[in-house]
Amino acid sequence: MHSRCIHKWHRRLGHPSFRVLNKMPEFTKGLDLKGCKVFLDCAVCKKSKSKAASIPKQATRLSTRMFDLVHTDIVGPFAPSFGGSRYFLTIVDNHSRFGYVYLLKEKSETFQIFKDFASLVFNQHGVNIARIQSDRGGEFMSQQFQDWMRKKGIKHQTSAPYTPAQNGVAERRNGVLQSTMRCLLDDAKLDMKYWGEAIMYANHIVNRTWSSVIDQTPYFMLYGHKPDISHLQTFGSYAMVNIPKQRRDQKGGPIAKRLRFVGIDTASKCSRFIESSHKVVLSRSAVFEEDADWSRIHSNDTGVYFSKDIVPDDAQPDDHG
Repeated sequence: MHSRCIHKWHRRLGHPSFRVLNKMPEFTKGLDLKGCKVFLDCAVCKKSKSKAASIPKQATRLSTRMFDLVHTDIVGPFAPSFGGSRYFLTIVDNHSRFGYVYLLKEKSETFQIFKDFASLVFNQHGVNIARIQSDRGGEFMSQQFQDWMRKKGIKHQTSAPYTPAQNGVAERRNGVLQSTMRCLLDDAKLDMKYWGEAIMYANHIVNRTWSSVIDQTPYFMLYGHKPDISHLQTFGSYAMVNIPKQRRDQKGGPIAKRLRFVGIDTASKCSRFIESSHKVVLSRSAVFEEDADWSRIHSNDTGVYFSKDIVPDDAQPDDHG
């Protein structure tokens, strides 16, 4: 497949619809679909995008300024990821629809994450969060959380029991993230142990994908310029990753390792790869093999045994832009 192939970008972007994909060249940089408009049926989409009961929509006005209102929700428990996480926390800015994802081992981590998130918002964007919309989960209703919001002057809006539509922005975002996560894992032939890496990359993608709600990308709404998506690769694809001289075993030895791509480190702007030493490798120097036939590829020939790796979850949220 050539670089302009619509099917290659369909995979890179987590299997969006043909309608959304055709919008992307107008709203992003680094994507050109000229000469490739034919879209075939996708087996991964058919398998991983089964229709679930939809969340009734309630009118939610876009805020006039960023972080005036943020929507939040927790999803899980999942089977433990490689880093031991069992939940993910989503925070979505109502104005831009830009979302942040945090991986959690326990729901009790929510309070500290929100304190850190409020600091991140103020330091990066110079504004304070005015309102938080959540359900009435214990992690949001704790005395500690309530006291902190009062001290910060944050209004807490909660949804009534059994009415997810009242927190529909976060609920729908989580639905999109989980659907994208399933597509990424299925396409890469990776099992659910990799859900943490997949959900983080899904959020990175969704923030840079055109949305009909805002007729724009969340990234543009927050940062004021088009996102460059030329760095995106197919999740789980193999790549020959350069080994720095300081880490090479011996002179004359291999200068690269064949690893699997599992996302983007937004702080360093590096790609994330899985290494056999139970670590995530960050690198900007790699040659990707996106067009390889998954069924015929085995990592054993390079001494990398991905199925046995323990990969720590990213401690930072995605996404910093």
